[in-house]
Amino acid sequence: MPGTTSGLHQATAASCDDDPANEYPACHVHQQDWGVPVHVTADGASRLPLVLAGMDDRG
Repeated sequence: MPGTTSGLHQATAASCDDDPANEYPACHVHQQDWGVPVHVTADGASRLPLVLAGMDDRG
């Protein structure tokens, strides 16, 4: 809804090593806290990349 203000505060995810040559793969928990105010407008950005771990490969 245009004009609504909200925010993203925290994200948590897990990823695991994906290498068949690794005899003992590990899993990793990633957590990030953001304080991102959001104001929705009709002409605003359609995407807000917030990278939790790694890279934003979607540009």
